Amino acid sequence: REIVSRAQQRELYEAIEAAIFIQKNLRRHFIRQNYLELRQIALRIQCMERRRQSLVNYQRVKRAIVVLQARLRGHTTRNFLAIHNDAAITVQRYSRGRHVRQNFVMLKQAVIQIQAVERRRQSLSSYSRAMRGIIVLQARFRGARALKRSMFVDAAVTIQRYHRGRSLRQSFIVLKQVVIQIQTVERRRQSLSSYQRILRGFIKLQALC
Repeated sequence: REIVSRAQQRELYEAIEAAIFIQKNLRRHFIRQNYLELRQIALRIQCMERRRQSLVNYQRVKRAIVVLQARLRGHTTRNFLAIHNDAAITVQRYSRGRHVRQNFVMLKQAVIQIQAVERRRQSLSSYSRAMRGIIVLQARFRGARALKRSMFVDAAVTIQRYHRGRSLRQSFIVLKQVVIQIQTVERRRQSLSSYQRILRGFIKLQALC
């Protein structure tokens, strides 16, 4: 009996040790599987987090680059527009100065011609007043001899009439030339103003482009 009981105890002890070994290996296996699964999940989470952080950093850097590009382009565009604006203003200033000088010269010439015509008219009016005075004196002086010298008086009146007609025709021709020159100056001024408007519109179109 003792031998049988010892053999049974030994078998029971071996069975218990085998069960403990099996349990230990199974627990190790399960723990390792859980560890591997947790490790894979942790690696996935880390990968996703790193990807998210990299995307966030990329978006932040991209926004910063876009802002820098916008500022650089704005600065370049403003400098370009400032240079072209200064150039356009300079061209406009020189063009307007040249047109103003041309208009001033033409108006000065027209004023000088008008003054010359006015002085000529005044001299003609003075001459006509003097001639009328002379004619009055001649008429009074020749009144007594009007009957004897009627032919000479008619001739003097005819000569005076032709002289006055010639003077009036000359004054009319001079005034006509002055009026034509004034019309020419006014038409040139209108064409220059139209040219300036077209030039301003062209400059605005260039600025917009």
